[in-house]
Amino acid sequence: VKITTPTDPEEKRKYKEKRKKNNESAERHRNRNKLCLVERDQLLKEVKALRTKCNRHNSEMNMLKKQNEFLRQSFVTHKCVSSEVKK
Repeated sequence: VKITTPTDPEEKRKYKEKRKKNNESAERHRNRNKLCLVERDQLLKEVKALRTKCNRHNSEMNMLKKQNEFLRQSFVTHKCVSSEVKK
């Protein structure tokens, strides 16, 4: 499809105004896209950091559960031994 520029001065002015508006709109669209990409990258970094933090907390929680179980067993064992000694 071949697009020709108008020859009439009024039509030329309208065409130039239309092109100007379109170019401005395209620029705004490109800027919005750039901004969205930057925001997306920032959000991805935040997600990665939060996942790392969550994994660290899960590891710490598992360790504390093991310590808790060990201490419970130690307490039960100590209580049993103490009660046998008293008899």
